[in-house]
Amino acid sequence: MKMGIIIQARVGSTRLPNKVLLPLPRISNDTVLHWVVDRCCQVPMLMFQGGGWGDDAPQVLSRLSGFTVIVATTTLKEDDAIVDSMSERLTKATTVSNDSPAFQSGVAVFRGDSEDVLSRYYHGAKEHNLDIVIRVTSDCPFIDPSLIAEGAKQFYNTYDDLDYMSNNLVREYPHGLDFEIMTFEALERAHNNGAHHQREHVTTYIRESEQFRKKQVDKTDGVAKILQKIETQGQVDPSNIRVTIDNHDDYLLLLRCISTLNKMDSITSTNTNTPKHKHRWLGSNIHLESLVNLFNQQPHLQLINQNNEKRSVRNRNG
Repeated sequence: MKMGIIIQARVGSTRLPNKVLLPLPRISNDTVLHWVVDRCCQVPMLMFQGGGWGDDAPQVLSRLSGFTVIVATTTLKEDDAIVDSMSERLTKATTVSNDSPAFQSGVAVFRGDSEDVLSRYYHGAKEHNLDIVIRVTSDCPFIDPSLIAEGAKQFYNTYDDLDYMSNNLVREYPHGLDFEIMTFEALERAHNNGAHHQREHVTTYIRESEQFRKKQVDKTDGVAKILQKIETQGQVDPSNIRVTIDNHDDYLLLLRCISTLNKMDSITSTNTNTPKHKHRWLGSNIHLESLVNLFNQQPHLQLINQNNEKRSVRNRNG
């Protein structure tokens, strides 16, 4: 069995052209897309850290043959820029566990239809022999790999009884921390049967149809406490936090979040009683808990992009 994350990405955007190639932070060689890819690459390791499978972990590792992060862009000439930007990020397969050299992880690029994003996902998953497909969009640089890893574990454990799982069937998380998980069979059925209007956002057919077994990702105790932290203090509803990039104001907010959290992190890291975040990825100090804390302490940050259109969670950069 093989699992993978497919990240849809293109430079075309009517509101903010080339948004996924904007530098993050502003003076940096890393782009919005680099952040998404780098954070998604942490998922396979996080899946096997901190337990969750107990004594079954060796059996899971033996059944999962690999994990691939795929940037799915278009065949348009303009999207050569996406491919070029990924040239240094592409990797050969590497092991993610010393206990299971057969389990490998890597990054790849797939090019497909510019308008039919569902088709692009299907053919990308098919080319890489994925059994479980995780959907992430390229305009969510703060996507939390720990959340995806937890969802992936839950989906794996219910694989025989489930077609689709997401953390946004019910809106509980900030916009920009969304992910969806599906079997390849469900993706294939959507590809074969989806109408024209259901193909741009990939999972519309699955979400609208009653024939699929669907489930919201269960909140762990830690996640539930994080989400309740804002609700109980009555500042900001976490579902109203927007950390995805669609307009220039969104980009400004992302830059402010990075700057503020880096300053806060540099202060708290001088306190020997405050452990640093143990995982290493771009913006490793930016995750669900730090975002919840930040917007709870500084709710005025929402004013930066408050006038932006509240887009559907499925309407992302294709």
